[in-house]
Amino acid sequence: MAFSKFHGNRPAIKEAKKLDLKVDHFYHVLLAELYKEVDVGQAGKYLAEAHRTCKSEKEKELIQKQIDKLTKKLSA
Repeated sequence: MAFSKFHGNRPAIKEAKKLDLKVDHFYHVLLAELYKEVDVGQAGKYLAEAHRTCKSEKEKELIQKQIDKLTKKLSA
């Protein structure tokens, strides 16, 4: 996230994708956060993938809250 504050979200997305940590839900949450300002639909896809790959029920609840908030934003 610090990289995005200095360079912007698009370059940060490019750098994050280089990590290619597709099995880690934190990776998907990071990409979702970066995409929120660029492409809300893509952010939703990454949150859904984060939810799917997450093993912790508590973290799944937090991710679901983010999905719900993003869905409301899309509906408005």
